[in-house]
Amino acid sequence: MSHLPDQSADWKPRGRSDILARSTEDQRTLYDRARDKIHVLNETAEYIWHLCDGKHSVADIVEQVGHEFDIPDAVNVTEDVDRVLESMLRLDLLVAAAAAADEDR
Repeated sequence: MSHLPDQSADWKPRGRSDILARSTEDQRTLYDRARDKIHVLNETAEYIWHLCDGKHSVADIVEQVGHEFDIPDAVNVTEDVDRVLESMLRLDLLVAAAAAADEDR
């Protein structure tokens, strides 16, 4: 069961502006300053995080991930992207749609 917003393919996720992303040669992390927590990302999750800019829809992210990682099966890509986004939502790393609209004002 997906916990993504309704019409999730059209949803344009955005990372919270107070999250610090850092990449080193062997590790990719997000630091949540508000909660003083560090989240370690794999390469795919990092790529997805960078596309969570409020401009790319979930459908766009799925397409770009499939292309970037040369994955021909769109179903698997969609499930993987949904799983990563659900995890980011659960960890409160993404701004909810209404909050994102408020931030733009």
